[in-house]
Amino acid sequence: MADPARPDDETAARDVPLAVGAAWLGIDPPLPDPRPGTVYVTSRVVAEHFPERTDLVWPDDLIRDADGQVVAARRLAKRGDDSTAGGGADA
Repeated sequence: MADPARPDDETAARDVPLAVGAAWLGIDPPLPDPRPGTVYVTSRVVAEHFPERTDLVWPDDLIRDADGQVVAARRLAKRGDDSTAGGGADA
C-alpha cells in the first residue's frame, strides 16, 4: 500500500496485515426441513452452501429495468442445473 505520508514516492510503501478467510455463521431463522413436493426460493449463495439440499432454488435469468434494478426472473435455478453451468445471469 502506498505511504500516505509520502504520496509522490513510488518506492515508499507500508505493510498492511490482512486476515484472509471465510466464516459462515449460520442462517437465522434456519432453513426449514425438506418436504416432499416443496422447493424453497433462496439466494444462490445459500443454495450452493447446502449442496445436499435438492429443494433449494434461486431466481435466475434476471430481468432489469432501465436503472439496472432487478424487476423479475425468467426462471428458477438449482444446483446441477445445466442451464446455469456458465454462472447464470446473476453470477
